[in-house]
Amino acid sequence: MTTNPDLLKPDLKMHGIKNLWFMIKFPIFTKEYLDSNSKYPQPGIIACLKIKEFVDKDGRRIITINTEKPWAVETIDGIYQFDILPNQLTEI
Repeated sequence: MTTNPDLLKPDLKMHGIKNLWFMIKFPIFTKEYLDSNSKYPQPGIIACLKIKEFVDKDGRRIITINTEKPWAVETIDGIYQFDILPNQLTEI
């Protein structure tokens, strides 16, 4: 019998930063049942608050988000505020 992993380590590519690693329990990341036989990577979401929007030096629209609320999600380095591109944000 295969069991669900306790934690996932999602890899999120952020604007202007190398990949960031989050350590979160999968039920808040995806509704899918995941186990050691699942194919990875899997799509998922992390709830966040939109802090501000700006245009960077290359003319791209950037959104600053904070993942501390509502789910208290941070990177394995303790970071919870990031700049992302608009196509990385899904409003729900």
